[in-house]
Amino acid sequence: MNEDKTQKQPINDLSILQREIAKLRKSEIEQKETIETLKRSEEFFRSIIQHASDIIIVVNKTGEITYVSPSIEYLLGYKPEMLIGRSAYDYIAKVDIPRAIYDFGRAVLTNNIVISNSFGVKHSDGSIRILEGVGKSLFDNPAVKGFVMNVHDITERRRTEKELTSYRKHLEDLVYERTYELANINTQLRVQLSERKQAEEALRESEERYRGIIENVLDVYYRTDKDGKIIMISPSGLTLLGYDSNAELTGKSISAALYFDPHEREKILSILQEKGSVKDFEATLKHKDGTPIPVTTSSRYYYDDRGNILGVEGIFHDITERKKIELVLKNSEEKYRNLVNNINQGIFVAQDNMLKFVNPQSIEIFDQTEHDLTTKPFIEFIHPDDRSMVLDRHIRRLRGEIFPTKYEFRIITAGGNTRWVEIDSVMTQWGGKQAALGFVSDITDRKRVEAALRESEEKFRNLAEKSIVGIYLIQDGVFKYVNSKQAEICEYRIEEMIDKIMVKDAVFPEDWPLVEKNMKQRISGEQAFVQYAFRVFTKNRKVKYTEVYSSRITYQGKPAIIGAMLDITERKKMEEALLESEEKYRILLEESSDPIFSFTPEGEYKYVNRAFADGVGKPVEDIIGKRIWDVFSREEADKRFASLSEVFRTGEEKTIEVRVPRTDGDRYYVTTITPIKDKMGVVVSAICSSKDITRRKQAEEALKESEALIKSYLENAPDGIYHNDLQGKFLYGNHKSEEIIGYSREEMIGRTFQELNILPGQSLKKTMKMLQDSREGKSTGPDEIELIGKDGRRIPIEINTSVVQHKDKKIVLGFVRDITERKKLEEQLHRAEKMEALGTLAGGVAHDLNNVLGVLVGYSELILRKTTESSSLRKYAENIIQSSLKGSAIIQDLLTLARRGVNVSEVVNLNKLVADYLEAPELEKLKTYHPGVKICTELEDGLFNIKGSPIHLSKTIMNLVSNAAEAISGEGSVTIKTENRYVDQPICGYDKMPAGDYTILIVSDTGSGISSGDIGKIFEPFYTKKVMGKSGTGLGLAVVWGTVKDHEGYIDVKSEEGKGSSFSLYFPATREVSAKVDKRVIPVSYTGKGESILVVDDRKEQRELAINMLNSLGYKVESADNGEKAVEYIKNKKADLIVLDMIMDPGIDGLETYKRVLEISPGQKAIIVSGFSETDRVQKAQEIGAGEFVRKPYVLAKIGQAIRKELDRK
Repeated sequence: MNEDKTQKQPINDLSILQREIAKLRKSEIEQKETIETLKRSEEFFRSIIQHASDIIIVVNKTGEITYVSPSIEYLLGYKPEMLIGRSAYDYIAKVDIPRAIYDFGRAVLTNNIVISNSFGVKHSDGSIRILEGVGKSLFDNPAVKGFVMNVHDITERRRTEKELTSYRKHLEDLVYERTYELANINTQLRVQLSERKQAEEALRESEERYRGIIENVLDVYYRTDKDGKIIMISPSGLTLLGYDSNAELTGKSISAALYFDPHEREKILSILQEKGSVKDFEATLKHKDGTPIPVTTSSRYYYDDRGNILGVEGIFHDITERKKIELVLKNSEEKYRNLVNNINQGIFVAQDNMLKFVNPQSIEIFDQTEHDLTTKPFIEFIHPDDRSMVLDRHIRRLRGEIFPTKYEFRIITAGGNTRWVEIDSVMTQWGGKQAALGFVSDITDRKRVEAALRESEEKFRNLAEKSIVGIYLIQDGVFKYVNSKQAEICEYRIEEMIDKIMVKDAVFPEDWPLVEKNMKQRISGEQAFVQYAFRVFTKNRKVKYTEVYSSRITYQGKPAIIGAMLDITERKKMEEALLESEEKYRILLEESSDPIFSFTPEGEYKYVNRAFADGVGKPVEDIIGKRIWDVFSREEADKRFASLSEVFRTGEEKTIEVRVPRTDGDRYYVTTITPIKDKMGVVVSAICSSKDITRRKQAEEALKESEALIKSYLENAPDGIYHNDLQGKFLYGNHKSEEIIGYSREEMIGRTFQELNILPGQSLKKTMKMLQDSREGKSTGPDEIELIGKDGRRIPIEINTSVVQHKDKKIVLGFVRDITERKKLEEQLHRAEKMEALGTLAGGVAHDLNNVLGVLVGYSELILRKTTESSSLRKYAENIIQSSLKGSAIIQDLLTLARRGVNVSEVVNLNKLVADYLEAPELEKLKTYHPGVKICTELEDGLFNIKGSPIHLSKTIMNLVSNAAEAISGEGSVTIKTENRYVDQPICGYDKMPAGDYTILIVSDTGSGISSGDIGKIFEPFYTKKVMGKSGTGLGLAVVWGTVKDHEGYIDVKSEEGKGSSFSLYFPATREVSAKVDKRVIPVSYTGKGESILVVDDRKEQRELAINMLNSLGYKVESADNGEKAVEYIKNKKADLIVLDMIMDPGIDGLETYKRVLEISPGQKAIIVSGFSETDRVQKAQEIGAGEFVRKPYVLAKIGQAIRKELDRK
């Protein structure tokens, strides 16, 4: 058995060698054919350029001409060799040199940019010719290394356009002049009859003069009588309409003779009857041969001396060229619309958190209606887990931040399904505002494949360890993984190789350059996969021949190489023996890798090689003897047989391009059909050879898609670009510049910024300094200044300038960016940071004051419990409590400002809070201070409830009404209004508010109002315009702002000086109903029964107060001044309940203390106390078993009730 395998091994190796030789032969043939194809391609393109009518010119980065096509001699009179090496600027008209320098500068700076323009160019005879062309920057193209332009002569077109405009204006002036003079003549006839003959002579001379003019103008002048019959028509009209003389038209109906559609003449007469004249009415005349001629006409009635209508006269203006241009523009627009609507990728425009445009593919990807996509915030279509990330990237992009534009996230379809998408976006303009242009692809299937790949990694590891070939992973030149077979080949143990052996040390020194080169190509991505052979050095310094198959992967975020290694030492020995008998196998070199086959005249295959069979995906034996229709579809077979029949008929060779449909993708071939003739010259068969051009076809398609994409990018300029001279006079401005400032470029060019009056004071000074720097040749920016738009708006911009010098002239290039949105975002950020800092300070102060007031309130209550009603100390204690409670209210304001003192979980009705306030003593006190102020209410029935804190909301109502009353000097009114409202689109007030159901509280007054300078500061803490010492702390509106924010609400402020102010507070509505039950608590219900209590607090005065209060309620009380001591206490003793302070410094806080206590005493009861309101850590403590939360200062009833409730809980 072993001998049989040994005998078969050389045969198998021989087969492998045959296939390798065939591959070498194929590679050699393909290389020769590629060289020949390139030669033919070069000759083809050289012939096109040599005979093109347009001029093709190439210039290098210094502006020197490096190539010019022969057509230059026909158009400009220069021989090409006269221009090579000369500066292109030597031949450009002086007036156009600045524009040429500017465009060429853009081309040098930006590779692959496409620029179109027109310039005056000097002819060899000294005249100026107007050339128009398109150029592309190809400096990075090693074959070109220059700026390539394709230009053609438009001198005659420009001259015709200029003459046409001049003649038209001249004719209008003449008609007006003639009308004016005729009116004067009529007046003279009525007044001076004696001068009639003289006037008639003047009139005849005038008519002769005008007749000469009319006969030579380009526009058509005509006149008809009142019946519409032609009286006369100018010579230009005869030429336009194809007539030889007026006699052919005179007396004929103008409607029938000249109008392609007589109804158009009726429309003109209808307008004349209504208005007396017609201007620029579009109509269609007909040529003598019936051809339609598009024109515009301006016509009017003309009258006799008594004012009777004699007929109609007017002008026809030929608009044939304009119509052609309009048609071209329409077709271009349709082409791009079809491209966007039929492209395989979703395209959308996002602006202001909405999708402003979506193409059909986007609708299909999102599986939403176009109406839903464009009328709802786009965040609604994004998976909840991805919304914050997507919104953050969108906002940062609008700010102009630079970061990767391509990323992945999930969307939710209309059916509730989740899809993965990949988005790639750039910034653009939409409706004059910054927007994001996005390209979206559905990658759900790809994600599934990636998941499957991850699952397969484990399978790979299992297979690798059992593989009969060596498998390795290389990174940074070191083996990061080897399987047991790989270690065996290199004669190491696995642990001796991984992370220890350098690849170089395991390779035979003479082969290392080859291995190193291939590794670098893998890592760089130059080649995705490679197969080659080299020798290795084993641990025992043996030399072995190996063959590897390797490719590039990413491993732990870095490029790496994974490969398989075969030990081919024995095979190499066999190959060396076989090479000695190479002559025996020379026939193998005759095999071709290209498809080769032959036909009979009936379309039957006489022969096919393996390459052809592989190409069509069928075995050779299933093709030979079959007809072409048995192998291909009817349509494909008919096309091929038609070409084959032509060869059999003509006897001449023919080359065709064919498509071969396959399940794994169509393939394309160039096939040459060569006739085979017998001795009589009759074609008896045909042999065909094909070349696979699939990759070339795919590359062509990819190139088309790339060009379309680049063109779409180039059509959007994100910044304004302009240039001016050193005196500040504008010489150029792009479309974006027009959008930013509001002036058209025609209004800007030729005027300075002072003349346009577009710079306010400080910006003018800064701009003058920038202009002075430019005169000194310095670049400036980025600088921020303000512009005054044409509509009067102040527009903040960021500006950069640089100076370009040509000969003795300097030009300033400027780049401007509208940063209005960025400024708004910066202002919002500044406001939020300031409020956060002040809130942190206020929170700390409130915490400390709570501890102080807690002692006062607690001990005052203890004094009241231990004194009789008649005791003189009782009144002092009550006063201390009242003062402390007022201090507590101020602390509550501070906590509200700190955004750390509000629990908004209670269902509240604003109407109830307003009604309670109207009966409160605070309002009565306010009325005594402001007797002339009338309080009015407009409360909506059925007002929606909201979820919030009644205490803070009541305080908000009180602060708003108090501020409103104090804004009124003398008599006036304050109105408190509530209403339900559904906001169906975002509203921008003091801050942005999304759509939804809202309960609105409006407090308005007829007071002095708020100035525009103060309105932006009213919500800042401690900001007040009131007289010091007369009212308030400056926290009123800051507390209002904090309360509204804690309730996830929004504020809208409107004010007008001298008329009053209105504060509208929007709170999200809830459909929940209040379940609160008012219960009175009597002291006996929360007294103790001798239970043991452990008080844990870092403040000594707080511990002592709690001990005294709880002792008075009948509890046994112990204390600890930090969390660590509390834990030690529980280890040694038992406590029925722990009173646990949440914030303790230093040491562990209340949550960590409770966690450690539960490890010692599971189920330990506790209540939480703090100077702040509930936090996340309080809630976490409650989740693991803690009872109620009690906010300091300690009030006997509150803490007693909380302890009793927790102790009684089962």
